[in-house]
Amino acid sequence: MVDRVVRHSEQYTFRIWFGQSDNPYVREVVMDEIERRGWLFEWYSENLLAISVESARAQEVADYLHARTCLAFARVTYGRVPAILLNGEGSVRGE
Repeated sequence: MVDRVVRHSEQYTFRIWFGQSDNPYVREVVMDEIERRGWLFEWYSENLLAISVESARAQEVADYLHARTCLAFARVTYGRVPAILLNGEGSVRGE
């Protein structure tokens, strides 16, 4: 059982859902960029990918993914351990 948070991890997690994308190459495009930029990632399933970065790089990831969702590549959810907020322009704002 967890009693309290001792120290926030300052890690941001971005989850990308590819299940509704009509583009058969979208996974390759996104993975090439993730690997090029050195972001940590984990596949949860064939269609669900998570990216984890330290807070100093969260805006970089948010900007990249926001541009991709505007092109209807995939759906993205954002979260910070324990929380993250996005402003109306797709920018990250920590609590």
